[in-house]
Amino acid sequence: MTRRSYLLGVSTCLACGMLLAAGCDKTAESYLDSGDNGNITLTSANTTIPQAPVSGTIAGRNFQPNRTQFNGQLEFSQGEEYFSDLSVMLFLFLNGESPAGKEFIVNGDEKFSNPHIHVRYTKGEDETPETAVFTDGYTLNLHFGEINEFGMLPGAISLEIAEEPGANIAGTFVVDAPADRKQPPPHWQQPWVISKAQVSGDNEHQLTAGYLGFTDAGEVHSNLAGTSIAPGDEFFASCTTYSPRNSAIGWNEHFGVHGRHERLTPGKYVFYMIEDETFLSWQFVDVRADAELELNFPMNLGEAGSLTVQVPYEENAYQSVRVAPWSADLNNAFGAAALDNPNFEYMLTGMIDSVTAENGQARFAKLAPGTYRVFFDSETRDVVIQPGTAATVTFAGE
Repeated sequence: MTRRSYLLGVSTCLACGMLLAAGCDKTAESYLDSGDNGNITLTSANTTIPQAPVSGTIAGRNFQPNRTQFNGQLEFSQGEEYFSDLSVMLFLFLNGESPAGKEFIVNGDEKFSNPHIHVRYTKGEDETPETAVFTDGYTLNLHFGEINEFGMLPGAISLEIAEEPGANIAGTFVVDAPADRKQPPPHWQQPWVISKAQVSGDNEHQLTAGYLGFTDAGEVHSNLAGTSIAPGDEFFASCTTYSPRNSAIGWNEHFGVHGRHERLTPGKYVFYMIEDETFLSWQFVDVRADAELELNFPMNLGEAGSLTVQVPYEENAYQSVRVAPWSADLNNAFGAAALDNPNFEYMLTGMIDSVTAENGQARFAKLAPGTYRVFFDSETRDVVIQPGTAATVTFAGE
């Protein structure tokens, strides 16, 4: 099956990329800062792994990673947050299973099950980073311990790559434990929300699961993940832009087709599911620190209506029309000041893909029944979409 996946996280909170988790008493950094390396127990065959934080060399340069994370792949990186100049990423192909208790041993031989290793490096400070990929020809001892009560996963690694650019790293590490997508989120991923999409048929669905709102501190938080999903096909796409505040979407036997939003920040949010880019089902939720919530989203595309927006025609002009869900719930929940926040409005109107008007007309083909606000230039119009009917909104212009 060909999949089209898209992942996005948007926030005005500068700490979103850091390991800060509501309801979690310790982070991976605090373990390492305190000298606690996770107390990983190594077998006698692997006692050569030093009981100290991971370090070594990459491309002949000293390597002391300042970020270690597991988001489906194990990554050690050094440098600025989004522009690391040295990193090692190990693709373990766990298919959503937790790495806890697992080990990976490779002695240079070629096997189908070998982890794939991506080495990112620069030879000089001003050079563009390059990436070398290895599927064999390396020596690896990688061991994961068990997840502790705080959701921390310890491990130990020894990796040697002789082929250029070369890498030799070893030591212990601690990461925020990833979720086992086959199970409900554990308590240490509170607050979490499961968004269950009530889709019809076993055919493939193009779906997006997301949320948008304000934390108790007044910061705008959002995240989303989208992919094509066929019920019965266990597959997940996840967005880890603001790890550990992660979002994912997929299917499993426990929840069916659903989105997963984990380690949220307490606040007030709109949670939503979108099918075929325009059919949007949403709910307002007040999320508290200990929340474990399951929401149902009916995706009845047979009830979809359509909307045609007439705008003043201007030859060779780019005329973008946007629509957003609108109701008294939004006004009451967030207040007028919040709704005037440009970041919030931008993201709210970005839930449904905008349409560029052609010959003075923009058409939205599949909208769920409900009330919407239509945005064109600096003007807005409100419209109610009825099941199976066509609506029209006109912007007269000056």
